[in-house]
Amino acid sequence: MHCVLTKSKHSIQAWAWSAVPWPGGVEQDFLEVPSMMLENFVWQPEILRRLSKSKEGFPLPEATIDALCRSRFVMDSYSTTKYLSMSLYDIKVHSGSEPFLYKGNEYDAVSLYDAMVTNNTGVASIPGAFPVASWFH
Repeated sequence: MHCVLTKSKHSIQAWAWSAVPWPGGVEQDFLEVPSMMLENFVWQPEILRRLSKSKEGFPLPEATIDALCRSRFVMDSYSTTKYLSMSLYDIKVHSGSEPFLYKGNEYDAVSLYDAMVTNNTGVASIPGAFPVASWFH
């Protein structure tokens, strides 16, 4: 979405994630506008009716639109506790040094993150992954 909403001609004057394939990126002050719009705007039934059609032009069935609208907050609790875990991890690693003490056990930076996320979300991290190396917002 970000890439289709920019007309930046000079990439050095625009902000872009390092992995994006399009030149120029998106101006910093516009960065979150598409995300914020889509996060809220598309959950309205009248918008879904207008925007969602099959390739033959048929609208989504009303039951599907209702189901989509009801699913808006699925996984919100997990997302919130994941962000909380990330915040607590950040505080912990920036207020001490290894080994980190958490719930009576000593951890290195990788295993600390896994322990905190698992404890707070109830969902174990993917084995071998280290999400802290690609922190998201």
